[in-house]
Amino acid sequence: MWISAVGAGALPIVLRDQGGAAPGTQAGDAFALAAARVGALFTDPVTVYIDIGYGTLAGGVLGETNSNLYDVFVDDVRSALVIDQTSFADNIAAANLGSGPLQMFTNAVNGAEYFDNNNTYNNNRVAVTQANLRALGIDVFGAASDASITFSNAVNWDFNPDDGIAAGSYDFVGVAMHEILHTMGFSSGVTDIDYYTGVGPGAGQYDIDGNYWYRLMDLYRYRAPGVRDLAFGGTPYFSIDGGTTNSGAYSTGEYNGDGQQPSHWKDGLGLGLMDPTLGTGERGTITARDLLAMDVIGWDLAVAADAPELDGGLATMPVTIAGLSLLIGLGRRRRS
Repeated sequence: MWISAVGAGALPIVLRDQGGAAPGTQAGDAFALAAARVGALFTDPVTVYIDIGYGTLAGGVLGETNSNLYDVFVDDVRSALVIDQTSFADNIAAANLGSGPLQMFTNAVNGAEYFDNNNTYNNNRVAVTQANLRALGIDVFGAASDASITFSNAVNWDFNPDDGIAAGSYDFVGVAMHEILHTMGFSSGVTDIDYYTGVGPGAGQYDIDGNYWYRLMDLYRYRAPGVRDLAFGGTPYFSIDGGTTNSGAYSTGEYNGDGQQPSHWKDGLGLGLMDPTLGTGERGTITARDLLAMDVIGWDLAVAADAPELDGGLATMPVTIAGLSLLIGLGRRRRS
């Protein structure tokens, strides 16, 4: 176990090696660099705990990431976000959270789209990652692990992004940063909707009304002003002002949409670290858009994202941080 973010005021991220990623190994040191760079972006007075590993994975899987999730009453989430305001963007977001049960477009088990405003379980609950709950001041977890990230040792990784990413290699540090931000709350319940409805492989396994589907970040997923979008497909976008301003397009579905997991920005537009894909030999950069999303779900930024101009032209932050990749699928929480 070691703490990877050591700068004054930085968010401590504690890594726990579960095999193959001990300090002094290439994988362990690259995980530590990724955690330190993510930690330097935030100032929350909490600690994030992540189990890490590097080894053989079954079935040709390149990596596995799983986060602990809790379903929380939406009113409690709204209250926590209001209390947590520390930036201009937070102020805008808090003023546009709305009240009462959630209403949104989503999909039935057969894939048919409908407007859900029937005030059942899924209209009143939001799933929040354990790490994100810590940031919101709901921290009753002590030193319990918030998530686990394991990378395959069968992939051609480049462990040092600072001298460029070698041709034919994937940026280990960048992908690790991308996955850490997922564990901190950058995710969408549309990933589950896409999997469990329509032509998704899990279609029919769960009732839509009787389970939680919303993730916290979906409070900012819109299809039109005032209309939240929890359906696959379409043209969903990120907005912190109630849908008035489109601040970046989302991916729409691995099975029923554009081929990419909805817990990412739209592919091919260069929107940020949380894009779904990156090729070999490439290194990405974190953008103000990435940081803005993390800000409004409850994290306190060390460098403020530029909230006044949210017209899709958000600038790249003056912090160069390595790449991203859709090498690792987000874990899906079993529902009961």
